[in-house]
Amino acid sequence: MVAIEASASGSAGMISVIVPVYNGAKFIAAAIRSVLRQTLPPDEVIIVDDGSTDQSGDIAAGFEPKLRVLRQMHRGGAAALNAGIAVSRGELLAFLDADDLWSEGKLMQQEAALASNPSLDAVFGRVAQFTDLECRISEPAEITQTSESVVGHSKIAMLIRRAAFDRVGWFDEAIAIADFPDWHARAVRGGIRTVCPETVVAFRRVHRNNTSRLQRDALGRDYLRIVRTLVSRRELGVNDGS
Repeated sequence: MVAIEASASGSAGMISVIVPVYNGAKFIAAAIRSVLRQTLPPDEVIIVDDGSTDQSGDIAAGFEPKLRVLRQMHRGGAAALNAGIAVSRGELLAFLDADDLWSEGKLMQQEAALASNPSLDAVFGRVAQFTDLECRISEPAEITQTSESVVGHSKIAMLIRRAAFDRVGWFDEAIAIADFPDWHARAVRGGIRTVCPETVVAFRRVHRNNTSRLQRDALGRDYLRIVRTLVSRRELGVNDGS
């Protein structure tokens, strides 16, 4: 695997991490710990409780003052992400889903890449998937078997400069589930400059209540909406991010 060494040119900026959660009491603590255990600790961690009816918000609040918990009525994943972005202060943005985990070196490696190359807008990495139907795994060291890692064009695998994120635009709150595929499609059309080293930076948990498993019809509608929007923009000659 390709490792990225720390840059001698200094920091790429303050890092804000945003973790949206909705009824994730079984795994939110594990996600938070994977953020707090980073070898390069983030400057700011914001948990957005999107109207959970379980103990998600209270569990997250148990980690204060190491993080901030933002509570709102249930509005969906994209709205939760946008709410966290709106109150964040970092020059760099990172996102983690409440049921997933980061490798300990994720932020250090990605921040070093951005610090050493000012022309880069964002850094991704590879993502491995693991099955944990009962949501008992609390850290990457407990994972005994994963799928073959894949290129992680996913928000959980990304560290991005805020200026680049703003240029692409925020997450579309009309998208029920596929908020990141929609955003990434706009970013690609806008010419975002990225790199994706071979390092595994995130682990996606497969469990009984994955949103993509339970809401397949909504996911299909999201992708159809994204395709139609892209076709419409292409016909109109719209260049995202310009």
